[in-house]
Amino acid sequence: MNIEFRKMDRGDIGYAIEVTNSESWYLTEYDLAFYLNPENGIGVMAILDGSRVGLATAAIYGETAWIGNVVIEAEKRSSGIGRLLVEQLLSELKNRGVVTTFLYAYDRSKSLYVRLGFTFDRVLWEVKVEKPLTGTMARLERGLTAGIDEFDRLFFRRSRMRVLRHVAGREGCIVLSSTDSRKQPNGYLVCSPTESEYGSEIAPFIAERNNAVQLLSALENAPAPFHLYIPEENMTILKELGLRHELVRRIHRGFLGDGRQAPILDEHILSAGFLESG
Repeated sequence: MNIEFRKMDRGDIGYAIEVTNSESWYLTEYDLAFYLNPENGIGVMAILDGSRVGLATAAIYGETAWIGNVVIEAEKRSSGIGRLLVEQLLSELKNRGVVTTFLYAYDRSKSLYVRLGFTFDRVLWEVKVEKPLTGTMARLERGLTAGIDEFDRLFFRRSRMRVLRHVAGREGCIVLSSTDSRKQPNGYLVCSPTESEYGSEIAPFIAERNNAVQLLSALENAPAPFHLYIPEENMTILKELGLRHELVRRIHRGFLGDGRQAPILDEHILSAGFLESG
């Protein structure tokens, strides 16, 4: 087995879309081009006997990074390529000055990251909601307003405005925020529709309970169903809001390095990830 690795380039985007579609991630050329800019992050391709067999990407925030979009072609799995690919990505991140690396892992891949030294500290659930809430439409701000970055930093611990701007530039993307009496954001969400039966992804979604209804109600015309990534301890919000939902899969948050740098997942986090990974 002759396995090699190289940086992802624009010529790899078509392949990357195809292989990630097998995981129902529905990434676009616009999404994947984010990693071609070294200021944003990095993408690494796995090459087996001269042919591409997978990729891994990471978004970089100074001394921290978030791994995302790690995928190996189905028929090449359980051969050790995935581990070698992640090790290569971690090496590239170290060379870029990254000290702590975070990720979200599905049940099936968690053991791989444990073997690589990752510690897992939180559980989230991907849930599918068929219809948004309906209710009285309060006045909401649309788009990336000046205060969203400062509000988001209270939870993410660092600015991810570069990623937010990129995500907000997706076709059909909706960014909504609620404000307090001083006109400062006290909640916001990002809704990213896809061109498939998957519907839309709502992440991040950070708000107090009384603002959640206002924000969700404004998505009445967005493509359903809606997918959210909710910390396990916050799952009661679905019942409180009267949202009928279906559990899709369990997700584990892990880190390699200083776990104290992890984003806060308190009662305000109604949907986390996968924005932090790009």
